[in-house]
Amino acid sequence: MQEKNIMDAIKAGDEQAMQKIICRYSRLLWSIVGAVLSQVGTTEDMEECVADVFIDLWEHPQKYDESRGNLKAWLSVIARNKAIDRYRQKTKIQTIPLEETVLA
Repeated sequence: MQEKNIMDAIKAGDEQAMQKIICRYSRLLWSIVGAVLSQVGTTEDMEECVADVFIDLWEHPQKYDESRGNLKAWLSVIARNKAIDRYRQKTKIQTIPLEETVLA
């Protein structure tokens, strides 16, 4: 099935078309997310990032613009961005306001 046909089917709510996309691209997205989160994330973090990419596609297929690139590249960018967001969340330095510190 051609990418355009698959995207048209996803826009129409075809779950089988979505399953084809998941089967086709999940390994790629796992590798992208894994490369970003390998040092700080858990398997669950990686799984959530990949799932979030597919959920976004399912809920907002109109965001994909085929004139700007192919679906593989678009999904890859979304996966990388989600992984970077998760990385930042995991490595965020927890700060304590100076007023709350007690000097001995």
